[in-house]
Amino acid sequence: MTFKNVAGMIVAIVGMVIYSWAMELEKQSIIAAKALNSVKHSLTEEEFELLKEGVETTQSKDVELGRTKD
Repeated sequence: MTFKNVAGMIVAIVGMVIYSWAMELEKQSIIAAKALNSVKHSLTEEEFELLKEGVETTQSKDVELGRTKD
């Protein structure tokens, strides 16, 4: 094999990895949007705003250790 062939294969593999990663991100954003949309329709506007406010002000916790992250 020549260097040109090996370089072409490496470029193809890197391209496939990047494409796969981008598709996974797109799937996750679609799923999150659908989940948010279904929650938004099942709650009143006031309940949704209170929930959103609570999430924004709550400190994230380390679920495994049960402690608040610094």
